[in-house]
Amino acid sequence: MVLMLATTARASIPSYDWRNTPAPQGWSEVIANLQNYGVFTPENEPLPATIALADITGPQDASHHRDYVNIWGTENGPNKFKGDYLTVISEDWRIENGKWIVNQWLFRVSTEGQLLAAAKGSVVETLEYQVLESKQEVVSVNDPAVLTQFTKLIAKWRAFKPK
Repeated sequence: MVLMLATTARASIPSYDWRNTPAPQGWSEVIANLQNYGVFTPENEPLPATIALADITGPQDASHHRDYVNIWGTENGPNKFKGDYLTVISEDWRIENGKWIVNQWLFRVSTEGQLLAAAKGSVVETLEYQVLESKQEVVSVNDPAVLTQFTKLIAKWRAFKPK
């Protein structure tokens, strides 16, 4: 599988000059782990193709934690993939009043490792995973709490080894 690095934003992002921001330490290892261990899902309109890693801690029918990293892009011929951007997501799941309450951190990252956008959100779902409510708040990528969470997740995916 070929991973061609290119930055092509598919959605508007807040004004933030990320081009002069260095990639986080270990970024190349994150990309290597996606290439070596990621699960490829072909394009399925409206979703682009993706290579994904997931780490779920705890039983999925009780309170648990989920982390994901995806590189989104297009299939560029047989066994070739062109990455456009990444998402890094961290979720805490708990059951409250017979519903799932999911607290999330969501990060959009260039293929070069620059943090493009960040949001903090919450989702309420039925126990059968039907979304009842979803709220996200865009947060500054310069906020120290945001950078701390992002750096922690990058360190996790840098050190990732399949179970």
